[in-house]
Amino acid sequence: MKNRLFNKPFLTFALGLLLGASLMTIYAFSGSAMPPATSATAITLNDAIQLTDHFTAKAKPFQKVLRGTAISIEQLEAMNKIFATNPSFSGFRIYNGLTTGNQSKMIVVGIDKQGKDATGKTMYSTGADGSGPCPTVCDSDSPL
Repeated sequence: MKNRLFNKPFLTFALGLLLGASLMTIYAFSGSAMPPATSATAITLNDAIQLTDHFTAKAKPFQKVLRGTAISIEQLEAMNKIFATNPSFSGFRIYNGLTTGNQSKMIVVGIDKQGKDATGKTMYSTGADGSGPCPTVCDSDSPL
C-alpha cells in the first residue's frame, strides 16, 4: 500500500519536471536571433559634430556631396526581418528603385560576410518616403 502512494507523488513530480524542462527548451530556442554585440557607443552632440566636421574636412570632393542617409522605420523593419532569418549577415544595403508607374521604391538586401549582396535570400521592397541621401532628405537645422 505504501508503494502505491509513493509512486503517484513521485510520478507527478517527474512528469512536472519533464514538462518544465521541455517548455524551457522550447522557449530558449524559439526566440528571435539576438543581434551580435557591436562597437556602437552613445556619444554627445559635441562629439558628433566634431566627427562630422572632421570627415567633411578630410573628405574627397565626391564624398562631400553625401553627408548622411535617412532610413525609414519601414526599412528598419525590413532589415530586422532579414536579420531574424539570416543572423550571420554583416549588414544591409538599400538600393533605389522605380516602378513602371514612376513610384519610388527602396530595395533592402542583406550583405554576407564577403561583402556581397545576398540576392539569393529574401529581399524587401519598401516605400521611399522619408528616406534617402542627405542632402535632399536632411534636417537643414541640424548642427551635423
